[in-house]
Amino acid sequence: MKIFDLHVGSQRLRSLREQKGLTLEEVASAIDCSSVTVKLYEYLGRNVDYDRKDAYGGMRIETLCKLATLFDVDPAYLLGMETSWYSPLK
Repeated sequence: MKIFDLHVGSQRLRSLREQKGLTLEEVASAIDCSSVTVKLYEYLGRNVDYDRKDAYGGMRIETLCKLATLFDVDPAYLLGMETSWYSPLK
């Protein structure tokens, strides 16, 4: 059983960015990385090897938390977890 789905998580990240009207560059600046890295986070979930330790494109927990804070969501949401497993921060 898969607890998280990074494909769903990457789609959610892109959707949140677009809903807020932010560019890749603006998100990158807010979380202190490059816009290419943010783009990888948005698209990498399609080709993830779930057995790798850096399965979310090498994203550190700190970066995941920065993104969650920026978009005011639970980090679990960005990991593509089922909504019944957590409660959104909103």
